[in-house]
Order: sequence, then C-alpha cells, then structure tokens
Amino acid sequence: MLSHNTVLYSRPQFGLQAATRLGNNSGTASESVTRAGKRKTSGKRKALNQWEERFIDVLDSFSQNTKDSLNVVASRLGFEHDAEKKRNAIFESLSNMHFLSTEAKMVVTMRLCKNPDELSMFFSLSQDNQAVMVKIMHEGRL
Repeated sequence: MLSHNTVLYSRPQFGLQAATRLGNNSGTASESVTRAGKRKTSGKRKALNQWEERFIDVLDSFSQNTKDSLNVVASRLGFEHDAEKKRNAIFESLSNMHFLSTEAKMVVTMRLCKNPDELSMFFSLSQDNQAVMVKIMHEGRL
C-alpha cells in the first residue's frame, strides 16, 4: 500500500518503481540501483550541494553585512538621541543664568556639546560654579 507522499515513476529497464519523498531509506535521489543491486551515484547531488553551500555562504555574508550596517545605524541614532538630551540639559542649566543672552546661551551650548571634557566638567560642578565656568567661557578666558 502506498502512502500519500509516495510518487510512482517508470523506468523502462526496471519497470514500475515507488519512491517516497520523505523517509526514503533506499538511497538519495541521485542514486540508482543497478541490476546487481549495487548503488551507482551520479555527480548531480555533489554539484547541487556545492551550489547550495555557495548560496548559503552568500546569504550568510549578506545577513552579516546587513546586521553590521543596522548596528551602525542604530548606534548613530542612539548617539543623536543622547546628543539631543545633552543639548537640552545644557540649555536648561543655562536658563537660570540671566546674565547671558539667548544667543550667548546657544553659543555656550554648542561649545560644550563639541568639547566632551568641558561638558563633563560642567555637569560635575554645582550650579553656582557652572555659572562661573560659563562666565569665564563667555569672556573668552577658557
């Protein structure tokens, strides 16, 4: 009795033969049985495996390159988001310094954003000392 996944095909020299698609233990699709019962393999399966392996290598390489590119994009987006947070925090800190014009606050904000050492020092200071640092920067002494 044949199952639903059995295919019948005819070979002139052997008559009617059944091969199952799944679980065929009689050999691979590239093998044929000779009259003496020995298996003879053709080179088709080997060539197909080489193409499959090459295709998988290309897909793997493409996948890795895509992953790397997306990581770069994500890190840049994260950096832009962090930079925006820092700019907002600096500008908010400068809002209490009434001796600065809005234009001067923007200049100081841009300078602190461009210089990580000054930015780190700015946020490590108390609010009064931040005002002193900004005043020195505005006067051009720092």
